[in-house]
Amino acid sequence: MTAPRVLGLMSGTSADAARGAAFAFLGYVRAQGWTNTLPQVTGARVAVSAGKLLLPPPEANP
Repeated sequence: MTAPRVLGLMSGTSADAARGAAFAFLGYVRAQGWTNTLPQVTGARVAVSAGKLLLPPPEANP
């Protein structure tokens, strides 16, 4: 699914819901390791997978 189609599904929702969906989509893209920056938009030299995933620590096994 391309980004424009995803954003098109958001019509008629609240701004908070749309914002939450957008950040969830960016997190998913980052978790997949796909590039989530566009040099022509951000001014970066190359497209990269930006952001940091903070995962919970593994549970200690006694």
